[in-house]
Amino acid sequence: QPIVIVTGDHSEAFGDHGQPFHSSDLYNSQIRVPLLVAGPGVVQTRVHEAVSLVDLAPTILELAGFVAPPFPQMDGRSVADLVTGARQPNADGGVAYAATVVDRYVRDRRSALVSGRWKLIHQLGRYELYDLRTDANELRDLSLGNPARLAELQALMNARWQRDRVTPFR
Repeated sequence: QPIVIVTGDHSEAFGDHGQPFHSSDLYNSQIRVPLLVAGPGVVQTRVHEAVSLVDLAPTILELAGFVAPPFPQMDGRSVADLVTGARQPNADGGVAYAATVVDRYVRDRRSALVSGRWKLIHQLGRYELYDLRTDANELRDLSLGNPARLAELQALMNARWQRDRVTPFR
């Protein structure tokens, strides 16, 4: 039986945060995309937990009855337990990471990390911190008023940057 997945690789800013197009920043208006999964054993529900498109490959493998290779051969985590209802989503759980690719449109590397309700954006040499539960449009940067949370997410982002340096090839 087929597993059907509908998603997108990016969204469009349409003026949010002063950006007319995509690939210019890492606010949700550009990186939050729909993710719909249907197939055998998949329950119809809305998941309120941070997940990432990099989680698709291990999820598809598990739904198809296979075991995904571990890191560093494959990034992401299977969220098959979420889409089948075997585990309840944790709105304060899950981690998602995004980074820009430097090319002719994007002049500098930018990174974003979502951990539960919190989002950290590193761009243009500075950090921004948002509480997505109370500020879904990312309009109030909390980085100056919440140094402990900022440090916590900076440590997670630094760990991700270190992980990105590990080659999947042996």
